[in-house]
Amino acid sequence: MCCPSSFLRLGLIVHFGWVSSLSCRVGVDSWKRNNTKYCNLGIKVSSSGYCKWKKPSYNKRSPSSIAPSKLCMWFFQDKNTQSPHKYNMMLLWGSLALIGIYLITWTKKKQRRALPSNQGGLARIPLKHFVRKQASQADNNNYNAAQWESFQQQVSKRGIVCVVLAAGEGSRFKASVPKVIYPFNGKPLALYALEAAQKVADGAIPTIFVVGYEKELVTRTLGNSLNYVVQDTRMGTGHAVYLVKNALPKDYSGDVIVTCADNPGVDSSLLDRLIDCHHRYKQQLGKKYAALILTGKISNTAHSYGRIIRDKQDNVVDIVEKKQLDRMEQDSLKYCGNEAWSKQQLYQVDEFNSGIVIACSKPYFEALGNIEATLTTSQHPPKYEYYATDFVSQLTKKGYRVRAFLVPEQETWKLEGANTVEELDKLGTKFWTFKS
Repeated sequence: MCCPSSFLRLGLIVHFGWVSSLSCRVGVDSWKRNNTKYCNLGIKVSSSGYCKWKKPSYNKRSPSSIAPSKLCMWFFQDKNTQSPHKYNMMLLWGSLALIGIYLITWTKKKQRRALPSNQGGLARIPLKHFVRKQASQADNNNYNAAQWESFQQQVSKRGIVCVVLAAGEGSRFKASVPKVIYPFNGKPLALYALEAAQKVADGAIPTIFVVGYEKELVTRTLGNSLNYVVQDTRMGTGHAVYLVKNALPKDYSGDVIVTCADNPGVDSSLLDRLIDCHHRYKQQLGKKYAALILTGKISNTAHSYGRIIRDKQDNVVDIVEKKQLDRMEQDSLKYCGNEAWSKQQLYQVDEFNSGIVIACSKPYFEALGNIEATLTTSQHPPKYEYYATDFVSQLTKKGYRVRAFLVPEQETWKLEGANTVEELDKLGTKFWTFKS
């Protein structure tokens, strides 16, 4: 589809070509004969304003040419109502207007292209235009085509896939190894997510890890027999999840579970309940249902999580990240669904997003593809990320319904992650206390 600037360029070319030909013909080659005004375009205009076509006249004072279109008829009027001088001025102002419109459009386009970027990803660019077309294995030397094909066959047969996000750097997690492979009660942290997916009641769920930071060390620790997608340019959780789309079978229409590598408390029993609730909503709401989010009540250890915003029908209409909430002006409003929320109201929301979701893959990936990057820090240069949570507002715009599965208060600890080594140690204490 042609952009507006292309139409403006074409308009300018046609306009100036027309102006240059008409101005030399009309401005000079008109004369008066028997109370009638003629021009070389073959138009006859009487003093009463009556217009009709006349065979083009050829004389010594008029260059030989024929009118390109009847659209120019209204320009040729009686000398008492409009003179060649006024006509030429009208052409001049029309030309200047076209040039002005083109320059404004060109300037705005340049500004959009020059928006600050983060590691090559432009702000305000929909995710589907940013993500590379091919998903790759983390370790190309150990890439096994048969293994990859087997994974896709399992996903097609099972109708569900689990995506484990393990690409983050964990900048606050000061340790000698990446957080996702840090030892937790005897094994790498990320393997708890794999274990939960393998032990669900209906059988093991095919699982794929999204890796990025220290990818060679992570894949070597977790094992080359697992399936990986690489997030070379880390542009947020939305970007990480969307990369998996191209690793799935073509035209896949099953379910997708997204979990985090640093949530060891999310076990198979919790996933079983999440899946059962997802299937119930599918039956109740039909094709308008799209996703189910695992949520909990905000506690002292979960205050930094995103807020779940529901409407009066109990649908989730938005998720407001803590960073977004902190950046809001004190008197500003944020529209979630059809309602406006103040900063104070958003702070008072006591339901948080765990980052774990189960969704119907078609509308889910379509919504992710339409999200735009969000400013995460205003430092120089500014950084932008694609938040996976923005899929909710995209689905809401399309008329889909998103629901939330609120875990019982005594199980809220299962949704907690750890940003530092100290927090992970405390989580380990809870882990064994509640498990035993």
